[in-house]
Amino acid sequence: MRTTRELLHKLEVDCIADAPASTSQIKLSPRGKEVFDLFMRSFTHREIAERLGMSVSGVRRHCEKMLWKNGCNTMLALIAKYKLHRKQESTLNDL
Repeated sequence: MRTTRELLHKLEVDCIADAPASTSQIKLSPRGKEVFDLFMRSFTHREIAERLGMSVSGVRRHCEKMLWKNGCNTMLALIAKYKLHRKQESTLNDL
């Protein structure tokens, strides 16, 4: 079985190969940004719910909406898309 880090690297490589010249920005609501930030820091759904004062099902709903808005099937794919966008932004700023 692969580790999460190995899967994330594979997704980044696949996204770079398939990505158009410019990737659109990740679409998140203000509350979605809070959920996404905690998810990227390896918090569980339950920990995110406790930290933000919401239900676990509410956290899951936010995750589902983020995935739908950004055309991803998993949170890991959304994180890879986010990292790809950040990498492209930094490359453009260096020019």
